[in-house]
Amino acid sequence: DAVSAEKYYFSGPVPEGWAALYDPQTNEKLTVRFPADKVPYLAVWCNCGGFEDQYHIAIEPSTGFLDDLRYASERGRAAVIEPFQRYEWHMDVTLEHL
Repeated sequence: DAVSAEKYYFSGPVPEGWAALYDPQTNEKLTVRFPADKVPYLAVWCNCGGFEDQYHIAIEPSTGFLDDLRYASERGRAAVIEPFQRYEWHMDVTLEHL
């Protein structure tokens, strides 16, 4: 019955560019793949009615550590895009029924 919204951060760069969620009730697996050299950080957002009365979970690859750009930049843990440069990456999402 508790209402909450929480975000879990991995403490450092991911060793591999993927993460997955598995639902044992439906036997479904959601896998997200991304280039770890371009998107090295990962968080998981869990919302149990704590944000706008919604219920969901999200895998969040990121180019910076935590949700604070200044904090990440001061520690050298954020992507830097110089003027007139591009920073491109992709994300593949797969939903499987096992």
